[in-house]
Amino acid sequence: RLVNYDLQIMLARATFVAAVISNAAVTAFHSSAPPAVLSFPRPVPPSARRSQRGAPLSVASASPRTPTRSVLDETKAAEPSRAVPVLEAAYAQCEQITQIFAKTFYLGTKLMTEEQKKAVWAIYVWCRRTDDLVDGPRALMNQAVLEADLVAWEKRLEDVWAGDAADSLDLALLDTKNKYPTLDIEPFKDMIKGMAMDTPGDMGKDRYETWEDLYVYCYRVASTVGLMTLPVMGTAEGYTEEEAKGPAIALGIGLQITNILRDVGEDAVRGRIYLPKEDMDRFGVTEQQILNGKMDENYKSLIKALIQRARDYYAEADRGIPMLAPE
Repeated sequence: RLVNYDLQIMLARATFVAAVISNAAVTAFHSSAPPAVLSFPRPVPPSARRSQRGAPLSVASASPRTPTRSVLDETKAAEPSRAVPVLEAAYAQCEQITQIFAKTFYLGTKLMTEEQKKAVWAIYVWCRRTDDLVDGPRALMNQAVLEADLVAWEKRLEDVWAGDAADSLDLALLDTKNKYPTLDIEPFKDMIKGMAMDTPGDMGKDRYETWEDLYVYCYRVASTVGLMTLPVMGTAEGYTEEEAKGPAIALGIGLQITNILRDVGEDAVRGRIYLPKEDMDRFGVTEQQILNGKMDENYKSLIKALIQRARDYYAEADRGIPMLAPE
């Protein structure tokens, strides 16, 4: 929880910087003068920083509203040079947030083309905001508020697909969606469902009876990312996106199993057990044993079996590497 609190502070600071950039971009957009070079704000006084704590990148704390796509289209037609700074500032926000919260992932994006980088940053930021929505203080304090926020967040996603961006970060996703027409809204909606599974109360799950139950969770929180980014990556000659979806899904499943195995102890402290009960029963591992952190040969055998399951999915994912576009 202390680590999460520190992340909330960092995220709030990123939100503040993003809002300043967004305001500057919108001002440049509407000004009659030529667009100015955007600059970062001076350091925020400690008192102001404290007031920002606990304000996640969620529905409740979105950046100021940015002109919608239809407005941008009109501006491009009338004065093409005026719309560019708005989009560039939006992508700059996405890059900054990605760099702060996903350092190694960010380094990986540096190997992509300029257009791919921007698109992946926009997708990552949407995923980040969704995750923060269910982990933020509003969600922890009131489940009814969380449920309402998730409904609003999904509606906002649908608005993006309909051509309306609520803020500059949404604008980047909207532009990405327009550049990659095969980008489907369903994986985004599925991720919202997956994030909800990690929440306390009736919406969430802290136990999984079968592997099939856990598979649904793994697909929603991890495989969806592969489906979101596949249109951006593109496919090699002779392959279709449809053919590449299976390996993309498999990679997400393998990665999420790995995450679960890495975090068994941490999850147990939070009262969560992601290891399927049917697998635990098969190897003679009890729930109390997991919660108490007791390791024995039965537990080791269970973990080895789940490691092999992850490796099987990684092997399936390997088939998809030649299917990706060379660049």
